[in-house]
Amino acid sequence: MSPTIRDRPSRSLLESVRALLLAVGLGACGEAVRPPSPPVAPTGPVARDEIVGMFDAIEMIFISGADTTDVLATGGSLSLQLEDSAQAGGRLFAPGQGPAGSDIDEDMDGIWTYNVIGRVVTFTQQSSTFVGGAVFRPARTPDGFGLELTASVAGDQFLGNAAVEVTLLRADPAPVGASIR
Repeated sequence: MSPTIRDRPSRSLLESVRALLLAVGLGACGEAVRPPSPPVAPTGPVARDEIVGMFDAIEMIFISGADTTDVLATGGSLSLQLEDSAQAGGRLFAPGQGPAGSDIDEDMDGIWTYNVIGRVVTFTQQSSTFVGGAVFRPARTPDGFGLELTASVAGDQFLGNAAVEVTLLRADPAPVGASIR
């Protein structure tokens, strides 16, 4: 027995199924959409251009004899802006840590240098603070994306017999050519 008209699918139904199969087949031929790759943290030694930017203290401890003061907990701060041009700016504020318990409030204007071989950052400043005598070591944060500058300074002309331990975290890399003024 041959199929009757009723037994055959309608032409429009066949065309719809064919169009659907064609669309699915063409879609499978294109490239798969992939989610963006997560950023890769830099590795190896810290480069000079990675140091350019704004740094804020996340730890600043003054040690004098048996006395230890968490300067940030007392309202102190240290910020350093390091420009690509080697200019430095910022501010050091340490309440009660100056001579006779006075506040230290100094501009950090000056010049910064990165010794690539020794991997250290140093400062030449107009003001006389421990920052000018410190040797800061740059290191990436554990996640690999942040950058810290860490220094320990003991017994310099500014501190006398005291010591300072300070860690700064890069808050925001400065664009090349940005000005601190």
